[in-house]
Amino acid sequence: ARHTSRMPPKRRTADPSATASAAAADDGKKPKIDDKDATPTTAPTPAPAPASASTSTPATADTKTDGSGKKPAPTKKDDDIIDSDDDEPTDSRSKCLYGINCYRKNPDHLKNFWHPKAKKSTSSSSSSSSTSSSSTTPTLKRADSKLLPPGKVESDVDDKLTKAIDNYKNILKIILGKNKISADDKRTLREFRKSHDISDHHHFRALSQFGWTEDEYDDGERKDDNTDLGEERSVLMTPGGFKVIWLNRADVKKMNKEEENVFSRVCTRFFQTMARAQSNYLVKRVGIIANTALREQFNKMAGDLKAKGLGDLEWGFHGSTEDSIDKISRTGFLHPDEIKKLKKDDAGAAKGKAKGKGKGKGKSKIEIEVLDEGFFGRGIYFSFYSDYAMYYSEERSSCQILLSQLLVGNAFKCTKRMDGMDLMKGYHSHYSPKGNEVVIFSKDQILPRYIIEFERNEEEEREQEF
Repeated sequence: ARHTSRMPPKRRTADPSATASAAAADDGKKPKIDDKDATPTTAPTPAPAPASASTSTPATADTKTDGSGKKPAPTKKDDDIIDSDDDEPTDSRSKCLYGINCYRKNPDHLKNFWHPKAKKSTSSSSSSSSTSSSSTTPTLKRADSKLLPPGKVESDVDDKLTKAIDNYKNILKIILGKNKISADDKRTLREFRKSHDISDHHHFRALSQFGWTEDEYDDGERKDDNTDLGEERSVLMTPGGFKVIWLNRADVKKMNKEEENVFSRVCTRFFQTMARAQSNYLVKRVGIIANTALREQFNKMAGDLKAKGLGDLEWGFHGSTEDSIDKISRTGFLHPDEIKKLKKDDAGAAKGKAKGKGKGKGKSKIEIEVLDEGFFGRGIYFSFYSDYAMYYSEERSSCQILLSQLLVGNAFKCTKRMDGMDLMKGYHSHYSPKGNEVVIFSKDQILPRYIIEFERNEEEEREQEF
């Protein structure tokens, strides 16, 4: 207790119960307060009685003061304030979907939607209730600060919640597949979340996994679903869906408006990032990669980085063999460490078969090659320039390159060679010193979008005049 006097208070002689209460207070434990005896007094504090006086009142926790004769106000506990979403709007505005957890400060949003306020709980402070609560089974708290029922353990509730969230994602995926969401759909989802105790946090994570923002959900329509064609959207709505939708230059006159826009946009990026003579190349066809699994992994990572303010997208070209590009479009990129492990395991299996047949050493059939340890880190390399990536394709007699979306996050700018080094701590990618290349270390930060198949024309030379 705090004293207003500058002189240290004199010690009193107290009975054993008072000594125990004081020791509990010294240990940082709050002593129990009996409300029926906790009436504040305005009388001045009497002078301490002599040590030999047997009529002195013990300084128990119920009559402890701060030295000014007044009992200190009880401290406010964290549990005294609870969130309430059960109130109804007090005016004509609609109730905000996110309730008290809404953090949006947009004036238009606050004008159109009603938000409940936190209110104080009316918890009983009587000694009888505190005694009975201490004798009951203690309750546990989950990560979202909601109390678990007596007799339940956290793992049981978490398993049930995980299943509920998975079911919620399946429902959400079907509803969001139309790229529009109605008020009835929102009501259905809201009732499901409430009945299954799904928090707003899990709802937002599911939205980001399917590429939706909170504003788009509120507006009821997705402005940019990061897709190009209706056929692509149909594939992406299928679990495990995969397809490469080819647009051929020879059929450009037969293309609809969507297809023509895609083909034109990809060709523009291909030529505008090229330092070589553009007339020496021709884009024969463009393949739109629709891969449900890769898209979901990428959207989840995009949501995580966006929550940290690092969700900006970049476009990067990658050159390789046509066989490798086909496998990448199906299963995604592999980190160099994964490639080495696959080749080693495959070589070991081949060696075992060779021994069984009495033949020589086994050899891996995996044709993916790791060129080097990586000048600017051991990762997956992309370039912002098409001709930079074309070099690696043409060296392998390939006429294809990949154009992918990249989540660079917080990028580290290399100032010198960093051969074979891991990702710098606190960063998500590396930039080469001249900015020609970006190194990605996690395949979830890469979404292969287009296969560009090109053709090299014979270089034209000017005719000499004689």
